Amino acid sequence: MRDPARIPIILEAIKKAWERSPDLRLGQLIVNATPAGKDGFFIEDDMLLQGLANIGPSLPGTIRPTKEDYGYMSESLASGEPSTKESRNEAPDEWKDMPT
Repeated sequence: MRDPARIPIILEAIKKAWERSPDLRLGQLIVNATPAGKDGFFIEDDMLLQGLANIGPSLPGTIRPTKEDYGYMSESLASGEPSTKESRNEAPDEWKDMPT
């Protein structure tokens, strides 16, 4: 069974991300937080948390999440620095040459 203590942590992350980008609808927020090329149904909670942390980082006054914001989640997430292209929600290399 998954740890129920994760629920308030994830809901707080959703709240903070949504407050940074209030014009998004909830579905848009979740889709935008889902790593590129991944199905949101199958991602782990820590991947969603990382995506939520990256929503709206360029807005003035945005406060990056701290280690405490993530509770039991990994330190790499709390650093605010994604470690891979996938976790930074960047498009795969093969998409870069596609016409827009």
